[in-house]
Amino acid sequence: ALLLAAYRRADRAADGLRAFERARRTLAEALGVSPGPELVAAYESILRAESGSPGAQRPQPSRSFALVSLADEQTADALAARSQGDDARAVKAFVAAAAHAREAQDVRRFAEAALGAAGDGWRASLDATDEIVSLLDEAVDYVPSGPTQLRSRLLARWAIVRSHHKSVAECEAAATKALAIARAVDDDRLLAGALHALAVVVWDPARHLQHWDWTDELLRLSKQHPEEPWHRWALPI
Repeated sequence: ALLLAAYRRADRAADGLRAFERARRTLAEALGVSPGPELVAAYESILRAESGSPGAQRPQPSRSFALVSLADEQTADALAARSQGDDARAVKAFVAAAAHAREAQDVRRFAEAALGAAGDGWRASLDATDEIVSLLDEAVDYVPSGPTQLRSRLLARWAIVRSHHKSVAECEAAATKALAIARAVDDDRLLAGALHALAVVVWDPARHLQHWDWTDELLRLSKQHPEEPWHRWALPI
């Protein structure tokens, strides 16, 4: 943000815009987050300064910035469609958002779109060639392997969706990693997702006590957060 302010004061708007784009991409690839309000404000300050300069035209947003905007629009459309019960339209919009985010090399938006397309609950009946499955596979490979919230969510969802196509050992390993991250960051939403994944993919009768523990913890979390869908996840199990 300080660098962008310096470029603005030096009348080097193009360098400032390129610096913002580098920062946006680095944050997305390394941490899976978007620029914060301070950095966005510095970027918008450059745009305003340029548009107010005598004889100057407002700089056109970069191609990647335009793609990110399109991804956000498609995501908003997808969420609206899902709230109206139109899952087919929602998935189509999430897939389009993922395509824009992929082209912009925005890791976080791509992963969020893949998760949105996959939905929640016990969705384990998709064909292995389904676009939702391939999106999740790509997102798991694409997102940095560090212990981030996004990584935990992806691994848990991947374990459930892939439970009809991959071995129990592979899916359990993914769900176990998701649970380890969730416990490390102490996030109830991540815990619920990981516990649900373990309870779905592990059906060994010899491990029924462990299975009950996962489900009981999920039910306890659902009572603490009645606004979440976790009760609906746990009851069928």
